[in-house]
Amino acid sequence: MVALSVHGDMHGSQGLFRKGWPHEESVRVPLLVRGLAQARRDARPISLLDLPRLTTRWAEGDGSWDNLATREPFSRISMPSVVRLPDQCDRVWAGVRTPERKLVLEEEGSPWLFFDLEADPMETRNLVNDPSRVAEIARLAALVNSRP
Repeated sequence: MVALSVHGDMHGSQGLFRKGWPHEESVRVPLLVRGLAQARRDARPISLLDLPRLTTRWAEGDGSWDNLATREPFSRISMPSVVRLPDQCDRVWAGVRTPERKLVLEEEGSPWLFFDLEADPMETRNLVNDPSRVAEIARLAALVNSRP
């Protein structure tokens, strides 16, 4: 059995509602798989684009997660358009999420949000203006704009 959702929703977290925000509650979506031979927790980013290959493999009796290791150790995240609804995110943004960090850029490319997910998993401290993070922000910004 595979259970997943296509998006998250803020439901009041961070004082925000609806979807489209770059916070974990909205961009990180659970994927639960039951019935594979070996139970495990995997922190690697898995995209909806991976699911056809994985579910076909699982249906054929191969319970492995092979080939995910060849993927980049980060996920690109984005909201490419604004839906004008009350409480919906009010801007176009693009970003990158690693297991440790998340950087979100405004539409024109300036940093909007930067979180240390290891030290601050609830994303309460935006470090985008921290001068000690300039090099790290630049490295992650290059990933946002790199080709998949």
